[in-house]
Amino acid sequence: MMVFNFFNNISTLFNDTHLLLIIKSVSIIYQLFLIGQVFYYYRSNKTTRKYTSLAALFIFTIMTINLYWVLKLGDKLDLFKISLYFEIPFMRVCWILLIFNKIVLVYIISHFAYKRLYNLEKITAAIGVLLSTTFLYFTISLLHERSTYEWLIFKLTYLYILLIYLRIVYLTFKGIYRNNKLPKIKKEQLKFLLFYIFIPQFLSDLLTVNPFAFSITYKIQNYGFKSITTLLFTYAMHYCAQNLFKLRFLNIANQVGSTNDNTFTTDFKPVLEQVSSVSTADELRRIVKQFISNNYTIPEDTISLYIRENNDNNSPTDTTYDYVEQLLQKFVFHDQAVMKTLHDQKIIIQDEVAFSQEYNPTHSQSILLYICQKLEIVAFVPIFQYDRLVGYITVDENARDELFTQREQDELLMFAHYLSNVIYLLSHRDIRNVIAREKTLQADLYQRERELEQYKESMRSCFRSSQDKEIVVILYKSRRFNFRNKAAKDMIGIDPNTEKGHPLANTLKDIVNKVETQQQLKTVTTYNRHKRKIIISAVPELDANGIIITAHYPEVTETIHDQVNNLHNPNDWNYLLYLEATNVGQHLEQLLPGKSEQLLNIKISLLQAALSKQPVLLSGAREDTLEFISFLHKASDRDVFHTITLDTPEHNGHIMQTIFGSATSGTLSDPTMLEQLHENGTLFLENVHFLSFQTQKHISQYLHYGYFQKENSEYKLVSDARIIGASTYPVETLLEQGMMLPSFHKEFPYIISLPKLDMMSQSDFHVLVDALAGQIITNNAAYRLLAFTQQDYSYLQYHASDSLHELRQEITRLLRKKSEKHNLDQSHDAIHIPKEPTLFRAAQLGKEALKDRELMIFLWNTFKSQSKIATLLNVNRSSVNRRCKQYNLLDYGHKDVHENEETVSAAS
Repeated sequence: MMVFNFFNNISTLFNDTHLLLIIKSVSIIYQLFLIGQVFYYYRSNKTTRKYTSLAALFIFTIMTINLYWVLKLGDKLDLFKISLYFEIPFMRVCWILLIFNKIVLVYIISHFAYKRLYNLEKITAAIGVLLSTTFLYFTISLLHERSTYEWLIFKLTYLYILLIYLRIVYLTFKGIYRNNKLPKIKKEQLKFLLFYIFIPQFLSDLLTVNPFAFSITYKIQNYGFKSITTLLFTYAMHYCAQNLFKLRFLNIANQVGSTNDNTFTTDFKPVLEQVSSVSTADELRRIVKQFISNNYTIPEDTISLYIRENNDNNSPTDTTYDYVEQLLQKFVFHDQAVMKTLHDQKIIIQDEVAFSQEYNPTHSQSILLYICQKLEIVAFVPIFQYDRLVGYITVDENARDELFTQREQDELLMFAHYLSNVIYLLSHRDIRNVIAREKTLQADLYQRERELEQYKESMRSCFRSSQDKEIVVILYKSRRFNFRNKAAKDMIGIDPNTEKGHPLANTLKDIVNKVETQQQLKTVTTYNRHKRKIIISAVPELDANGIIITAHYPEVTETIHDQVNNLHNPNDWNYLLYLEATNVGQHLEQLLPGKSEQLLNIKISLLQAALSKQPVLLSGAREDTLEFISFLHKASDRDVFHTITLDTPEHNGHIMQTIFGSATSGTLSDPTMLEQLHENGTLFLENVHFLSFQTQKHISQYLHYGYFQKENSEYKLVSDARIIGASTYPVETLLEQGMMLPSFHKEFPYIISLPKLDMMSQSDFHVLVDALAGQIITNNAAYRLLAFTQQDYSYLQYHASDSLHELRQEITRLLRKKSEKHNLDQSHDAIHIPKEPTLFRAAQLGKEALKDRELMIFLWNTFKSQSKIATLLNVNRSSVNRRCKQYNLLDYGHKDVHENEETVSAAS
């Protein structure tokens, strides 16, 4: 009986008209407050004004309907009187607003979840407009009168609202559970809208505006359902608004808000004590996993900690580290904007980034979102030591159902900041890092000693050159070069009037052409016939129509002055000195001649690698890499050279066993390849991109520490063998395609790409061709009368663009073809391949043969040409002419001159 009386009293209370009036009035006041909040966000956030406007319209329609109820209840309680001329049109307007309320809901859900309107939504909107137009017609034509058709429209409108609710619920469920592209934060927002807005309002409309339950003249006396539904719906709006704003509704906030109590400080204290005493990376990793798992309800196997300082600090069974490093190297470290965004955000939550991209898409955010999706992680916590990334924590996707709140993100950031200091201390306490630093110091010391040796050698060479202070003078007039002193003939070493194909002759011709054109001083650095560097200056002669040319051996500063500006790093000027004045540098000049900026910087890199014992990675054509690897091996003063060629990708780790050995296939006393190459050996890995990832990891560890372990053995073995790798593919391509691990790549301090001829500029290619042709012409006298044309350059660039080796062969073939065309190959064979013993002896004596009268008579009878004798003996033609006069051989002089003129004419 008491229970019955209690429920009867509750029913009486909620059926009270005064209570419903109060509830409706409070609801209107709260809805006014919500509209004010929406307009505040409308002004502050321009990117979401469409959604805020629709939200304001939605709340306004509900508030207007509640206002109608307040006016009607006030009239019922005799608080004020309302005329039928106002009440009935206002009621019809409320039905119109109710229809627009549902249309707005459909539009919000469609655009919010799918960014589009389906045809069904368009048809629904059209029906709603038709029903609204009908109510508007009744309002204008009938005013306070009621029509029998109006009751039918009420029923149709109710069915229409029911169908719209079903459509809204379907779209919402589909967006939450079937739209995988929708950010998780938006799905959580849809859940709140569904359970706290759509369903409560649907129940409210179902119980209060059902036209099938009442007649047209029925006056609602039982206000219980209306009071309860209005009260619950108002509270649902309040609760939904609070939590939606915490879920970044309409992108109002930058991070998901927190609703939990803060227990982080209490849980963080014991973790600090554990972390401060760790001694290994595995121990630190275990503590981090336990802490994050306990505080954020995440399974431990979905959490990973990676330390970038050293790959050995990471789990050898986890291959994610190399993939993460590859993505970071490709997209983050080389993009300053992305790196700045990563540093500013401190933590990357995939759900947050995906939601931000919906409203404010940026390049940096899209890159970070792409990385999270490729790695299939929901959280990426970078660990910075100042501005340097030393590690990161990752959490796998689907590891947690809840979103990471702002408070949780701040806690993870605080924890990551503390971990950066621990990682720094751990890396400096680790004995392996001490060994690695010692190995690096030893390598640096070795390189400094080698560079000091090269510096001393270059200084001695330069001092010897500077002792020769002679300045030669040449007069260019009437298109001929005239030597004014004997020193000029000795220093230049060729006759530029006849040997027009010689590089020095081309240089002299080029400089006089520039002086004639520009009428100002010009200076150029080149090499004479004896392969010594000389500096040539030319200036117009004032009194006569000629050009005065001077030449001298350079000082130390003049040797490198002209090329310093071509260096990528001007601090490497001393390597220019080594290139010019040391044996190693001259050897490298023979392999890669030319003075263009690209070639010069490649030679500097090769010279730096030659003076070091650090590993080198070359990329280029196979013939070229073999030549330069042989140079690096000889320049590093090593005796033993071993080559491992990979023609196909490595399988079953056979290369790893070949390099490091195996404890199961032999005894520990059997020397491995690295032990055999210790101290004086070089290991060359051809086609290094075919190495398996496991072998690359073992090689990386050896290169980092200087020791290795046999397979299935715990003993550490030391080796100082130098590893040189080569690939026909660019290193950047190997990293992008995942054929090379970033941890393997970073262990090579010298990564050198040999010049790609097809990618060189036309001017650089011409410089290279001239330099290679100069080497060939210097060593083959028959080619000195030949010169290249623009057609020859084009031919070479089209037919010899694969390698330097092929280009050198094509130049030789082209010169041979031109010499055969001008009948110069016979003299070339007679001079440079002497089969007669007397000719061979004369070639060995050189200029000393001029003092032997019998030998000179033999040479004259053989060649009948002073020029050919001068070419054979590598002397000036004037010296041969003086000896011919001395030995009474001038009777044939006119014939010799005639033959020489014919030869020059044919060459021209």
